[in-house]
Amino acid sequence: AINALGNRAGTVVVMEPQTGKILSIVNQDWAIRRGFKPCSTIKLVTGVAGLNENVINSEGNIRNRNTQLGLDDALAHSNNTYFQQVGANLGNERMISYARALGLGQPTGINADNETGGKLPYGNNNARIYSHGDDFEVTPLQLAVMVSALSNGGKLVVPQIPKTKIEKTDFRGFMRGQVEIPQDNLQRVLPGMIGAVNYGTAKRAADDALNIAGKTGSCIGHGSWVGLFASVAPVINPRLSIVVITRGAGERGKFASEI
Repeated sequence: AINALGNRAGTVVVMEPQTGKILSIVNQDWAIRRGFKPCSTIKLVTGVAGLNENVINSEGNIRNRNTQLGLDDALAHSNNTYFQQVGANLGNERMISYARALGLGQPTGINADNETGGKLPYGNNNARIYSHGDDFEVTPLQLAVMVSALSNGGKLVVPQIPKTKIEKTDFRGFMRGQVEIPQDNLQRVLPGMIGAVNYGTAKRAADDALNIAGKTGSCIGHGSWVGLFASVAPVINPRLSIVVITRGAGERGKFASEI
C-alpha cells in the first residue's frame, strides 16, 4: 500500500469486508481523524436509495424519465445528470436517512483515538449532494464499511486494528448491525461498480484475476482536488475492501483506482 501510494498525499485502507479486520492503514491521521468530500462515491448511496424507493426500476431506469443511461452505465461512467435526477425524486431527508443506514455520518467504532464521524448535508437541497457529495464529509473507514455492506450481505462491520498476537491469529469480527435494506437493492449497484472497473472510470484498476468492483470520485473539496476509489474484491465472497483517497492539483479518481 505504501509503495502503491508512492509520493502522493493520501491514505489507503485495506480491510476484510466480512470481519472488519484492518489489514493495513497508510496515514492513520487521514484515515481515521479527517473527513473528506466523497465526490462521486456518494452515487452508491443515491443508487441504493433510488432502488429502494422505487425511483429506479429493476432495469435500472429512472421511472417516468427518458434517460439514455441505465443505472449500470451511469455508475460505470459516473454520470452526474442521472443521479441528480434520481436525487430530485428522493429529497434531502431520504438521502440522509440512507447515508446513515449505510454507515455515513457517524464514527465506525474503530479501536483508535479521536475518530471523526464525518458530516451529512442537513438542509442542503442542491442537486449536487446526490452526484458530487456536496456538504458531505466521509472517512476512508466509512467508505470501506459501506462498500463492504454492499457485498457482504448487508453487515455493517466495525473496523478493528488487531493489536495482540491472539487478535492477529484468532480475529473475531464485530458487527454494528444489519443494513435494513433488501439484499437485491444493496447488490444491484455492484454490476455498475464492476462496469466502472471493466470499462468505466476505474479501468486502471482492472485485473481479470481479482474481479474488482469499485467506484471512483473526483472533485474539489476544501480547496484542492480529491481523488477517491472505494472497492471490494472479489465481488462474490469478498476478501478485501480497499479505499484510496488522494489530494493534490493533479489527483482524480482514476489515479486512486490505479493505486
